[in-house]
Amino acid sequence: MAEDEHDLRRIYCPSLGMMVEFAYCRAAGRQLETGTSGSRRLPCQRLLGCWSARLDVGAFLARTYSPEELAEFASPTTTRLERLYAAASRASEGGETG
Repeated sequence: MAEDEHDLRRIYCPSLGMMVEFAYCRAAGRQLETGTSGSRRLPCQRLLGCWSARLDVGAFLARTYSPEELAEFASPTTTRLERLYAAASRASEGGETG
């Protein structure tokens, strides 16, 4: 089966508050550098919860992503607040103001 086999299926996205296609969900996560072949986006962190009642998400992930990509997908993400705090800390340490 192709990676884009479910792309036109639609669901309500609780994060965006609107209908989205599976194509969006499977590429809405973090971006990974893939060496010489460029970059690739991971799925949204909510993919399993949102889509598991509609399709076999586990099988899709196993077919589509490498074990390393799946490990990255499963790892916790930093929140916006954590990123802002880190940026503020770096700025105060370096004396940067903006």
